[in-house]
Amino acid sequence: MGTRSLTHIIEEKDTLTTIYRQYDGYMSGHGSDLANFLADKKIVNGYGSDTTNLANGMGCLSAQLIAHLKTDVGNIYLYPPDTKDCWEEYTYYIYLKDNKIKIKVVENFYEKGDVTIFDGSPTKLLKKIEENE
Repeated sequence: MGTRSLTHIIEEKDTLTTIYRQYDGYMSGHGSDLANFLADKKIVNGYGSDTTNLANGMGCLSAQLIAHLKTDVGNIYLYPPDTKDCWEEYTYYIYLKDNKIKIKVVENFYEKGDVTIFDGSPTKLLKKIEENE
């Protein structure tokens, strides 16, 4: 049985994309994948000839992330925005704050409620994961 997760990519207050991951959804799996991909990304509004590590808005970032994660059949699926209750153990929220990419990680406990276990930059998430290994 896999460790399921949902990832919501947020623009302002709207969810643009929801990604369901069937297995390896824990922080040292999916969280690490997200943080490594996002750590050097910069969100811009318009771009020139140098597009290294840029995303032209959150919609562009969503498409890039899906292309990065979806390498084979299964495991990664697109679900309707704001999907929940898929027996996910972790929920990730990717959003902008002060034009910087942030990741919020929530551990889902269906009987007890949800607990935010991280909220910060991709780089800080990588450090947290490293400390917990």
